[in-house]
Amino acid sequence: MDVFYDPSRVRDLTTRVLWCIDELRRCRSDDPVAAAALRTIRLTRQNLEDQWMPLLRRIEESTAMIGWTSTGLVALGADPATQRLTELIVQRPWFDDVDAMVHAGVVAREMRALLGDPQACLDVLGNPSALFVLAQWDALPDGVVEAFVSAGLRDAVVQQPGRLADGYEVLRELTGFANGALDDGFRAGMARGVALAMDRYLPALAPGITQTGAYPVYAIDDAAGVDVTLGSYADVTDLFGALLRDEHAQAALGLAVGGYAVSVVNDLGADLTERPGLEHVASITLLVADAASAEQAELIAHAAAQTAFRQAFGDGVAKAVGAGLTATGAGAGTKVLADQAISVLTHFAARVEPGQLPGDPIPSRIYDLITVTTVAMLARRPETRIGNGLDAVSDRDWEAVDDHLEQIAGAATPAERTHSIARLDHWLGTAAPAVASYLSVVRADPGLFALTQPRLATDPDE
Repeated sequence: MDVFYDPSRVRDLTTRVLWCIDELRRCRSDDPVAAAALRTIRLTRQNLEDQWMPLLRRIEESTAMIGWTSTGLVALGADPATQRLTELIVQRPWFDDVDAMVHAGVVAREMRALLGDPQACLDVLGNPSALFVLAQWDALPDGVVEAFVSAGLRDAVVQQPGRLADGYEVLRELTGFANGALDDGFRAGMARGVALAMDRYLPALAPGITQTGAYPVYAIDDAAGVDVTLGSYADVTDLFGALLRDEHAQAALGLAVGGYAVSVVNDLGADLTERPGLEHVASITLLVADAASAEQAELIAHAAAQTAFRQAFGDGVAKAVGAGLTATGAGAGTKVLADQAISVLTHFAARVEPGQLPGDPIPSRIYDLITVTTVAMLARRPETRIGNGLDAVSDRDWEAVDDHLEQIAGAATPAERTHSIARLDHWLGTAAPAVASYLSVVRADPGLFALTQPRLATDPDE
């Protein structure tokens, strides 16, 4: 008879024990009648810390029943610094005392030391137990966690695209946490770090959103070897909902969704009305909208429109963001996602005044962004007009279109931008009917139509 154990279940048990310890630590009462219960809670917590956790770690490290040395703490041959940091994180003391704070300081120092090696950061995040601790350990500085997660999930993939599959495994684990032990949300640093990295994951994720409710969400990228099911639509909605509880993560995610919309339009180019793509933008937009509360939706919509409009049409701030989100330099010592991008994005929400927020939800903002980006593509890329019935539009008309686009990009408020878009629509209908006709075809795409319809996230089979 074969005798073995499932390492993934041991990892899951470790994560659940860590969560139980943390929850037991939160149980407090000043009522004398509760003294006996509190003593039982303290003894239970000590038993988990002193007996269960050391035993689980020994099982994870054991090779007695399997032919490999670890269930995920570190990969074989991992860098010693990566192994040390992973072990330090997993061995977090679960008491609110001086030793715990000292340990947190040591972990934060080791995390800073690894920021220059995004591959090592991703290796650490790949351990479910370490990922769980980083997602909820309040003693660590949020800025350090944000930079570390961003480096691992984004910079590592920028440097080595083949590691996208590893990044998706991290997102899959986080989806499980968001629907289980951490259903009340992640710490701010984790939420911001994941949101900052999301622009690398939307292209493979959006096409895998085919339904709502209990239907699975896939991420597939043949070139990067990605083929993973993150969970059901409801599960992934909960993941995004956990991210969106932090206002800075909302702004970063808004930029990612807006940037994805712009890139799809520009990548399709002259084939915009012939090839699929816009429906994928609609799918991820509606999922994010389902995940957000009314207040959060406004901030995301603002980020998607304001920042992505500037990114699409040229703006000093947008160029700084783009520079911060692009791999620079060479070698593993390069810290790709550094203070520049983090500073631009994580302070975006703090600069938004309530009066600047759009009254419209995310879908309508993305709808406007797609249609205006389409007009901008036609105006600035003459090759996209060929075969689309736009050859006869004069250069003077395209210059006029450019003027309208500059007014839209320079709008100071969402209301002003909406008004400028309406003026462009009216002008196209009277002065450039061929462009207006083409835009009507684009807007008739099922994806864009979906963005104009009221919608609830429900299972169509229920």
